[in-house]
Amino acid sequence: MLKVSIKGLKDGLHGFEARADSTSIDGMFPEFIGEVVVRGNVRKVGMRFIVEGHASCEAQLECDVSGEPFQQKIETDISVPYVADTNMFHLHRDDVDPEPPYYLHEDASEIDLTNEVREELAVHLPMKRVAPQYRDQDLSALYPDVSEDADSGDDGEAPIDKRWEALKNVKFSDN
Repeated sequence: MLKVSIKGLKDGLHGFEARADSTSIDGMFPEFIGEVVVRGNVRKVGMRFIVEGHASCEAQLECDVSGEPFQQKIETDISVPYVADTNMFHLHRDDVDPEPPYYLHEDASEIDLTNEVREELAVHLPMKRVAPQYRDQDLSALYPDVSEDADSGDDGEAPIDKRWEALKNVKFSDN
């Protein structure tokens, strides 16, 4: 788990580093491999804690262009506010999808960042997964057979599949 100790912190800025194996985090996307690393600072002001940091983890992805597997480092910044308030903690502890600021018990000795980091890393997985060696290449250079078929249409229209070409000359009457 990705936990940050807040026991005995005085007001001010305090650095932290948290690490956990991606397989040990419940609900982590299967694309993530290796260790999740979070580095940053906890700013304490009275009963408020603001956690700001940078999270990263390697991901094993499949290229959408070639189908080849490749690894990419997924990185994201996190900023999460917490308030140590026992009454609000008990009031909101059963919330299914709580909204920030998150409430802590006043006697809490650590902050668990696991859910926030897991969600942020998942959101930063690329929608279009292209291996680095194919990112700057045109699709027609990689697959010339496909590009020739696409260029054969007249007047900018998509080419008609040869199986449907016989229907091109069918006329309907307006009766």
